[in-house]
Amino acid sequence: MDELQKILAAADKMFRQYGIRSVTMSDLARELGMSKKTLYVHIKNKQDLIMKVLQMHFDRERQICNLVQTEAKNALEEMFLMGREIQKNIQHINPSLMFDLRKYHKAVWGEFDEFRKTFIFNMMKNNMDRGIEEGLYRPDLNADIVSRLYIGMVELFLDAELFPPDKFSRPSMHRAMMAYHLHGIVSDKGKAALKDYLEQLEQLSSPS
Repeated sequence: MDELQKILAAADKMFRQYGIRSVTMSDLARELGMSKKTLYVHIKNKQDLIMKVLQMHFDRERQICNLVQTEAKNALEEMFLMGREIQKNIQHINPSLMFDLRKYHKAVWGEFDEFRKTFIFNMMKNNMDRGIEEGLYRPDLNADIVSRLYIGMVELFLDAELFPPDKFSRPSMHRAMMAYHLHGIVSDKGKAALKDYLEQLEQLSSPS
């Protein structure tokens, strides 16, 4: 791992733990055991740092999605595998992270919003088309509309005012969102497989 990747990995970990606003460049330099001068060789400022961390996540999500789409046996398994990755990633995220991003870093939030409306939309649209073709999703659905509805649910999922983090855990919200979405689109053929996939998602955050 080169020095920039070490910086981004450390920043990502600190943002998840403390939120974005609470982490300063001095905090990051101290965590890495390097001077701020060395830090600024790779990072222009905090906005640049946040953008680079976000781009790192985008690259990772694209790789995971491409792999999942290739390996999944069907559309429902594809949604389960994606859901499993999301469950892992949101388990230990500070509730203020998305709030900080939306309120204090609007340019970065714009990049996130664009990613959501393009890459995630296309991923969902492809999954819908695949599921309909496989007979696991209802044939009467408009894949374009349903995919956009899913994007809207993602926005609600991130709304800390509608879903205060002290009352609603992000993993439980994600499971509810997935169940709501999939129960509305599966065919009779898909219902049996859906029950098994949702039970597996539930087990991911259950105490061992």
